[in-house]
Amino acid sequence: MRLFLVCVIAFMMVSCQKDTEAFLPTEKFNSIFDNPTEGQNYEPIDVAQTEDGGYLILASTNSNQVFVMKVSPRGEFIWSKTMSSAYISPVGNIVKNQGNYYFIVSTLTDRTAVLVEVKDFDQIVEPLRNYTGYRRPLAFGYLNPDNYLLLTHNDTIGAVLSKIQEGFAMEWARGYDEFEEANSTLDDYLDSNTPEFFVGAYNNGSNIYFNTLRPDGMTMTYANDQGIETGRISATDGDGINSIITSNDGKGSFNYTLGNQSFFANGTNLANNDSTYISQLDGELQPDRLSNKKALSLSIELSATPYIVNAFTTVDGRIKLAFYSDNSRELSAIEYVGGNDPMEVVKIMATEDQGLVVLAKIIMGGVKQRISLFKIPKEEIVDLF
Repeated sequence: MRLFLVCVIAFMMVSCQKDTEAFLPTEKFNSIFDNPTEGQNYEPIDVAQTEDGGYLILASTNSNQVFVMKVSPRGEFIWSKTMSSAYISPVGNIVKNQGNYYFIVSTLTDRTAVLVEVKDFDQIVEPLRNYTGYRRPLAFGYLNPDNYLLLTHNDTIGAVLSKIQEGFAMEWARGYDEFEEANSTLDDYLDSNTPEFFVGAYNNGSNIYFNTLRPDGMTMTYANDQGIETGRISATDGDGINSIITSNDGKGSFNYTLGNQSFFANGTNLANNDSTYISQLDGELQPDRLSNKKALSLSIELSATPYIVNAFTTVDGRIKLAFYSDNSRELSAIEYVGGNDPMEVVKIMATEDQGLVVLAKIIMGGVKQRISLFKIPKEEIVDLF
């Protein structure tokens, strides 16, 4: 299904050469992608930068179909594909392998996890492999540069963590609980909560973490490189961890909710061998954050100085980007994205030219849910400090 670009704001440094088609690292754009089909809405899920400097966007429609869109380095629409209705509920992250891109969806019939391959230059989006017996995929991500992690949900044991090899065969899978009626419990939880499911690793895959519903509530679990549980951070009563990033010094930064309030714990020791509670994170209150929407962090480097960017949706419908020094953990700068129409942050990503891309959902006219992609060039970020 073809989308139409309704708003592109691009600022480019123009050289004296005639060839202006080359990718320019100082480009800035703010793109909103509309579809003239009445009643069609989009839920953006993930974005990845492609080899040509453009962007691949994963989304779902309001009918739960899988939608993929390619955007140029300047934020211009190139192509899009909607998968067969036999596949639903795409989950991030998009991963890259040998020039192609991959993500996970579910089958409509029994929610089996399916690996989807995207061939960017050929404009092909197609199912590649079924992980039979592994249903209700919740998250997908890197274990290390050559292997991946898949988080699914089984009706009798709940969380299942699987290691996926470079060729996308499954090497091992681990279950953790006896969980009667796990699917209906998850459905009931989702009816009244907006948890974030994620999976990842640090120390080159030596330590794994994943966030999902377990019998005692939403839990972030630590595991070793074989998926054996080593520790956890537990939450109850609708509280939970929204996101985590890790650093080489054994510390992590957490976004989380506790008692209907939002917090950011920056530079917390990763107690991967302990069982603790979310109340022990001792984070900074974020009173301007909309607590039932995403909050996420990113490590970047500007002029050889490391920073952590924390992004969340504000109560007035904008996106706040807070830049913290990774050395002192002190707040260094703030930038806001958004205007008249409410926006919700979905993903932030560093670009190859040290810029920053924000993927968001924008609510146009109070009704239409559309995909927004915003790029801030490095030069503009540096000027914030």
